[in-house]
Formats: sequence, structure tokens, C-alpha cells
Amino acid sequence: MARVGIVALVAAAACWGSTVVLIKISSRGLNVLGLTFIELTAAVVLLGGALLVRGRPLPRPSAGIVAAGLLEPGLSYPLINAGLARTSGSHAALLLGAESVFVIAIAAAVLRVMPSRLVIVGSAIAFAGSALLADGGGGAATVTGDLLVLAGAVTSAGYVVMAHRLSDATDPLTFTSYQFFVGWLVTLPVAVGVALFGHGHPFGTAQPRYVVAGVATGIVGSAMAFGLYNWALGRVSSALAGTSLTLIPVFGIALSAIFLGEGLTVLTGIAGVAVLLGVILARNGEAEVVNA
Repeated sequence: MARVGIVALVAAAACWGSTVVLIKISSRGLNVLGLTFIELTAAVVLLGGALLVRGRPLPRPSAGIVAAGLLEPGLSYPLINAGLARTSGSHAALLLGAESVFVIAIAAAVLRVMPSRLVIVGSAIAFAGSALLADGGGGAATVTGDLLVLAGAVTSAGYVVMAHRLSDATDPLTFTSYQFFVGWLVTLPVAVGVALFGHGHPFGTAQPRYVVAGVATGIVGSAMAFGLYNWALGRVSSALAGTSLTLIPVFGIALSAIFLGEGLTVLTGIAGVAVLLGVILARNGEAEVVNA
């Protein structure tokens, strides 16, 4: 069963890596609000259909599930979507890969444990790589965009810690469905308000190809990715679940090079190696944590 869980984690990382490309494409014609709303609506429709097919009555959502949905997608999606509209796909992929370092930090704070020296060193290296990446800029990248993506990664890390603690109490489909329904409810009143009282089209140009990319992001990067990840959480350790997040940059950078034509600079390569090295060191040192 653990082997199947690992396959699910790799598949989830591939789905998340693909969203780097899909969001970049859709953000060319959709604003942040429009993209987020379309993305979440697609995920809610797909997950709702799966619940209808299963035909099992839904339990009432716990406060923890609601809080998890507020973190991701409620807060993280707008931050990441806004950042991706302002930075390159390769930068975003590497910054999202540092999420597992934030998972360690947040878990340590919540569980009140002191990280080992290896965790601290690895985290410092990953942060240095992220700072180098943001400072490097580049034609398609900006510091503002990188910082927004980084903020989204921190919020996502909070979700991972919370979701792992809740994974045994709720089945994956129910958990994922409530998660995205909460995020959709957060976005709905904002979208309606902008449509009624804002200036211009609330979704940007909303041309079909951009809408299709937004829908694909919701299906692949939201419903499928989180369904796989939440299912795997009950079958693997938290360390392994966090380590799988380091695969996101691998898929994201490769797909960005193929579909967006983004070349890799020396600075991006150095920063990327630092981020990945730091994450790997931190994850290897996670087992050495001691009580504070």
C-alpha cells in the first residue's frame, strides 16, 4: 500500500508542476480573480460529480476542514496565481518546491519541537536559494511575483500540516470536496462584487483558450492533484509526503522549458540547486528532531 501511495504522490507532484504552465497561459487573458474563480469552479463541479456518483451522504465538515480550505485554496491560490502572472514559470516552480521547508518549520512550531541542525542548515540554504532566485529577476520574472508565489507556498505549507493531522478522520474525496467548496465560497462574493460594481470585465479578456486553460488548471492541478495527495496522506509518513513536494520544480521547470520556451540561466540553475539541496537536507534531518 505504501508503494501505491508513493505513486500517488509522484502523480500529484506532476499535476502541480503542470499548473505552472497552465496558469501562465491562462493568466495572459484572465486576471487573478477570474482565473481563481474558474479554476475553483471547475474543481468543485468535478468533485461534486464524483460525490454524486458515489452516492454516499456527506458528514458535516469539521472546523479543521473549513480552516484547511481557507488556507488552500482560499488564500494560497490568489497569491500563487497573482505571482505567476508576474514571474517566470521556472522561478515559480523552484519557489513552490521550497514549500516542504515551510512544512518543517510550521510543523515544528505546532508540535513544539526543535529542528535538528541539519534541518536548520537545509532551511537556510533553501531560503538563500529563494532569495538569489528572486534577486536574479530576468526578463519574465519580477521580485514582486516571486514574493507572491513564496507567500502562497507558505500558506500551502500550513495546509499540508493541518491536512495530515485530519487525514485519518475524513475520507479523501469528502475532505477534498469540502476543501475546494470552502475556497470557492471565499472567491464567489468577491467575483460577484467585481462583476456588479467593478470596471471592465471581471475575468479579463475571457477568450476561450484562456478559459480552457483555467478549467484545465482546476481539473488537473486542483481536483486531481489534491485528490491524489489527500488519498496518499493516510498511506505514507509526513516526511515522505513533504519530500514529494520537491518534485514540483522538476516537473514545473521541464514543462516550462517545453511549452513556454523558457531557457535556464546559470543563476536560475545555481538558485535551483540551492533550493533543492536545502530541501533535501532539511527532509533528511527531519528524523533527527529533538524536543525543545
